[in-house]
Amino acid sequence: MPKAIVEAEQLLEDLGFDKVPVIPEKVCKAMSSQQYQITIEEKALSSEKFHGISMGNIFGATILVNSNIPNRHRKRFTAAHELAHVHLHIQTNRKSKFQCTAEDISLGDGNNDSFEKEANQFASALLMPASIISPIIHKNGLSWALVEKIRKLCDVSLEAAARRTIALSKESCCLIIHKQGTMWNPIKSDAFNIYLPTQNFPSFLYTDSDKNGSQPLPDNMEECDFSDWSFPDKACTGQLYYSSILNNEFDRRMTLLLHQEDACEDDMELDELNFS
Repeated sequence: MPKAIVEAEQLLEDLGFDKVPVIPEKVCKAMSSQQYQITIEEKALSSEKFHGISMGNIFGATILVNSNIPNRHRKRFTAAHELAHVHLHIQTNRKSKFQCTAEDISLGDGNNDSFEKEANQFASALLMPASIISPIIHKNGLSWALVEKIRKLCDVSLEAAARRTIALSKESCCLIIHKQGTMWNPIKSDAFNIYLPTQNFPSFLYTDSDKNGSQPLPDNMEECDFSDWSFPDKACTGQLYYSSILNNEFDRRMTLLLHQEDACEDDMELDELNFS
């Protein structure tokens, strides 16, 4: 498990945060002390390209979140991202100032900066604590309805909830995102160890719409073929299921893919013997 995720979960435990949604401003207040003050505020930044700024020294730190960010979920994630910079990087003297763009505060492809990756991992774990949402994920089968439940519970974007659900799932599954027809690197659960080639979304597969939250999201997965997704032949065992939606919040097509292996015949025979 990445160190940044461990740090976020440990911080919540140390501060006594055991409910969701987690409010970054309240975490910031709880982190502050007479010896080290941390302040956070929304402010119209002089440059619109910056979504968040964090800066500090041995005496304290300041976090600024651009009030011009139109999306409320992005504001919350930005605040948690900058809080991560303070906790992981500023207080540990690794760096004293961060000016983060929309690309920095992104869970998608193209973000190769180690500081920003750590901050995004921390923010995701902070807003969606494993101690709270893992039991929900493990009790329910993978579906967009489950992701929507996590989204509402934690007050995050649908994409952020989907990524976290996949990361915590014990099933062999992944999240595939297409932006303007381009497929990003798939987000895989630990159990999903099959190579998935980069490709266009299969035109013959069905895509639902999230309808801006006006209707429930799908609570089921449809079976599809391995050849639909250009898997190598050696991966074509078991069953493959998918559920795809158009995410209007960020104009992306998001697909949940679930791989279920067939039980081996020897195991099935052993089960029959055990229950005979």
